[in-house]
Amino acid sequence: MPRGPRTVKAPLPEKQQSGQSSRSRTSWWRASCLIPILILFVACLLAGTDQAASEGVHQTTINWTHGVLECLARCASLSPKSLKAVAALAEKSSTGPNSKNPWRLPRELCNASTRHCDVLHEAFCAALQCTVNASGSLGKWMPLTDAIKAPQPSAQATSALSTMFQAHEKCATRCASQDYLSVEISPGEHDSVILAAEKLTECGVVHLTGHAWPTRTLDMFRQQVSALASMSADEQSGLAMHLRANRTEFFLPFDAELAEAISNSTLTSVMQKYLQEPFALDYVSVLTAIAGISGSQELHSDVAFFPRMSLSAHTALQEITPNMGLTLFCPCSHTISRWHNKTTSHSVNSFPLDIGMAAAVRQASRAISKSIASPCVGVTYVPKGLAPGTLTIYDGAVLHAGLANSASTDRRVLNINFAAPPGYEVIRNYTSRCSNRVQVETAGWRAKCHFS
Repeated sequence: MPRGPRTVKAPLPEKQQSGQSSRSRTSWWRASCLIPILILFVACLLAGTDQAASEGVHQTTINWTHGVLECLARCASLSPKSLKAVAALAEKSSTGPNSKNPWRLPRELCNASTRHCDVLHEAFCAALQCTVNASGSLGKWMPLTDAIKAPQPSAQATSALSTMFQAHEKCATRCASQDYLSVEISPGEHDSVILAAEKLTECGVVHLTGHAWPTRTLDMFRQQVSALASMSADEQSGLAMHLRANRTEFFLPFDAELAEAISNSTLTSVMQKYLQEPFALDYVSVLTAIAGISGSQELHSDVAFFPRMSLSAHTALQEITPNMGLTLFCPCSHTISRWHNKTTSHSVNSFPLDIGMAAAVRQASRAISKSIASPCVGVTYVPKGLAPGTLTIYDGAVLHAGLANSASTDRRVLNINFAAPPGYEVIRNYTSRCSNRVQVETAGWRAKCHFS
């Protein structure tokens, strides 16, 4: 995450005429007085995005989708020579010491995993030709070998893309329900773990309610947070990192008993069922949205493109109400068109439609988030509120944004972050800009937490 503006350190807690002419003018005057009221009423409705979001679901109309899908269909109509030119451009973009490629994972990770590791060629035409700006306008076609002008869109690709897009909208609509996303956890019940992993796979986010944590473990986490609050300003500063939109993250000092509790928790059982491969602990922290100071974040993801690499588990340490800055999610955006769950891509004329659509929709959603309040495709989801102890797990590839805390109480959330496959936490190196104290505490958590 990019570093946000540095702020004051956040402590933890928390004249009238007669006759017909007069009556006519009076009627006109009354009507004219109503006009501003009506305008204000309509404006309130149009500006009600945040309120609608705080009630859980907001439907949004997106004007860029037709152009993006048509552009993707044009990519599917490129000749083999043009596709070869796109591949060459893709490779050129990924070389050099400072190049960062969102569609190709480091080789060492791929050797330890059966996941899709390289979709550079598949995603590059969408990234090159089908990007939109903050107003939703599609960029101009970049001339290519054999395609100086954009080719006519393939009818087959147009139809297939429309079907995929509609399926994604249905997924997002279905998953934009707090009731649908909530799974009640009962001690020793394995079925709830399976259901939670299924919701996470489908929606990219799930809420665990009930007994997500044993009471003793939750109390111990709260005690750790209280201990942080009692530290001196210098001590707190050594454990802090400032985030976007004036949020502060405090890294939790290592505790062996809590590390053991994490290792044997319902949370890690859900992780195992969801990931279906080895994983590791990345870090443990407390995220604080400062009352009256922390604003709304721009839409973002914690990883560039690939799902099932970084997962966050947020535990509400207090009741979180809508005005305290809940997290907005774009449901199903972690693997749009489910490309990641397929052994082969859905291709037309050798162009992978599903991966192309995933790359294009994610870029467009992030771009337009700067100009509209509900940028998600189809539906934007924000919980109505979270009860203390509620555990929200989300895939780092899901598009999301923390909302502003306009309340009088700081919002504190325990954050346990996981990495897959093991070694990604080292490559990601999230704590690299933190103090040596943070490095030591994080190393302690990583060494003690083991997941079989």
